[in-house]
Amino acid sequence: MQIPNQDILDLLFEIPLFADLTLDQLKFVARYWHLKKVDKGQYLFRENDIADCLFYVLDGTLKVEKNIGNHIIDVANITKGQFLGEIAIIQESRRSASVIATEDTELLVIDSRRFDDLISSNLEIGIILLKGIARLISERLRSTTNDFATVKHSG
Repeated sequence: MQIPNQDILDLLFEIPLFADLTLDQLKFVARYWHLKKVDKGQYLFRENDIADCLFYVLDGTLKVEKNIGNHIIDVANITKGQFLGEIAIIQESRRSASVIATEDTELLVIDSRRFDDLISSNLEIGIILLKGIARLISERLRSTTNDFATVKHSG
């Protein structure tokens, strides 16, 4: 579903990843994103699906589930203002977990092909965005490390 660029532009203004971009740069970036709606109970993607999109949650909640043996483990909840799929935009891979909407959810989406087009069309913007995504991955890794240390310490 495409929404007008002005609407996407207004949404991008609110997202910290884009804070270092000028208005003209944001207008350029807005052309590459689109809106996606996921109904409550619908999977956004499943574990082992091809990972090729970066998502930003505009509204709603998603649950991350990991299949371990014969058990489904709830790993995390992704809520408004969070990104999902940062690795997919950088590296071709498979989804490491499934993600299901626990309520009606609205997302901004960019697929890896369009992200690559964006970067090759404007290297300055590409560098800014890649640095921002690197920060997201770093924060996620730091949080995961802390969670792992807590579990290891308590068990």
